[in-house]
Parts: sequence; C-alpha cells; structure tokens
Amino acid sequence: MVRRPSPAIPRFDGRVMPIGGSVEDYSRHMLVYLRPWTLSEQHASEHCPLLSDVCAKGSTWEHAWRSYLDGNILSAHCQAIILNFQEVFSTRQVHDTDGDSKGPTDHCTLHLNDKDFEQAVQTKRREDKGGTSDGSFQFVEST
Repeated sequence: MVRRPSPAIPRFDGRVMPIGGSVEDYSRHMLVYLRPWTLSEQHASEHCPLLSDVCAKGSTWEHAWRSYLDGNILSAHCQAIILNFQEVFSTRQVHDTDGDSKGPTDHCTLHLNDKDFEQAVQTKRREDKGGTSDGSFQFVEST
C-alpha cells in the first residue's frame, strides 16, 4: 500500500444512486464510494477496514453510514468531499428521474467576463507557512 501525495477523488459517469432506492441502498452506496476500505487483510485497520467489515454483522448499512459520519471521517478534506457529493447527487436525483431527462430546468446562469474567467480557472496547490502542501487543491488568485 502506498500513500498518494494527493487524495484520489472518484469521478462518476452515469447514474450514481438507484432511483427510488431505500435508505439502506443510499447508505451502502455512500459507504462504498466515500469511506476508506481495503481488500487486503494485512492492510486493514480501524480507519480502513476490509470491505466486508464496513458494515458490521448484525448492523444496518444506515447505522454504519451514520456512525462513520458521526466523528469518524478522517479529515476536513474528506468531509468536504462527502458534503459536496451529497449536495450534487441529491439534487440531480430529484430532477433526473427518467433516462431521457435533460436535467434540471431551475438552474441559474453564471456570467463571467474574460478576466473573471481566467482568474476562476487558475488553481495551485495550497501550501502552509512551512512550504509543504496539505494535499488539497484550492482555487486561488494566480501570483
């Protein structure tokens, strides 16, 4: 197992959650998508369990998901990814209920001039005062 210099963030194509799924379905998907887990017994730990142990025997997926959210997320960066994922995909599911849907119609349009656009797309790794990166990307003004 090798630690990545920057966390890998999943990118999904197509349907992420089943239409009309139960809380158990939602919780199972969220745990598998967003909680650290491993398939290797030698690398399993309290914070990165075997996939088969993500939901303890006799427990529910909902309970396992709520337990993970209740103070067991390992970093503020991971928490931000989870919150963003929930915001994006809970909204899409409300509007995208059939296969030929064109998406939500209650969107707003963002108007940027060329200068604002150039500034918005400039990214660099955030560094602390000691010059080391915290492993996350932030949108910042170019220097």
